[in-house]
Amino acid sequence: MRQAVPARCSIGARTRGFTYVGVLIGVVILGLVLASVGMTWRHHAQREKEAELLFVGRQYRAAIESFLRASPGAAELPRSLEDLIEDRRFPQIRRHLRKLFPDPMTGGTDWELIKSGGRIVGVASRSGGMPFRLAGFSTAEDSFAEAQSYRDWRFVASSTSKGPGAAGATVAAAPAVPAAPIVSVEPPAPVITVPPVPRPESDAACDDQRQTDFSRCSEARTNASASASASASATSAEIATCLVSVNARYLACRRRGPIPPLAVPASR
Repeated sequence: MRQAVPARCSIGARTRGFTYVGVLIGVVILGLVLASVGMTWRHHAQREKEAELLFVGRQYRAAIESFLRASPGAAELPRSLEDLIEDRRFPQIRRHLRKLFPDPMTGGTDWELIKSGGRIVGVASRSGGMPFRLAGFSTAEDSFAEAQSYRDWRFVASSTSKGPGAAGATVAAAPAVPAAPIVSVEPPAPVITVPPVPRPESDAACDDQRQTDFSRCSEARTNASASASASASATSAEIATCLVSVNARYLACRRRGPIPPLAVPASR
């Protein structure tokens, strides 16, 4: 005779099965949370570097303008960044910059030098990364809001700086003597010509696209959380891919490139 299987054994097997599925779902959800926290931390770190780049770039711009204003004769721009920390045009060395700051985005001191007539009028980062910051710039930095990379954040000295020997400074005539009046006239200051940074179209459409994509991924995650079936773990894994594709589509839109499709989990 065939022995009957105790009912409590089949119940225990089903319980272990549900427990295994629950553990899988918990692991997937934990992975999504950690990925979200990691992405948030990276964004926070990048925004801190952006703030430091703005501070350092403005320091260089102010130092170049100070060098221009302090010209003892005709207005001059520095030939190298070292001239900003050791201005040797005077009997005693003058300092327009405390030290040479590294580029916060690359960590190196190899800045992109913006020149006019062989002399430095500004600096820019060599990083090709896309900025997060799109607003809150000064009047001299209006073009930063439409920058496609950090190289477009160009910290250029103003060509209207006033001061002794600077462009636009008033030239005084020497006292006239009866024999022959002598008038001292300085040569005109160099004209700073910096090619403009092209301003692309507004990125409002890209922002709307990202918001819509996030909403679709969030809706799929809500449906997965409400499900207790074995397919919920696969759906949760697909949600992680969906969140990654949101950022990929946003970056492609900002760079005016082909936009990949959104990896929305298939409905079951």
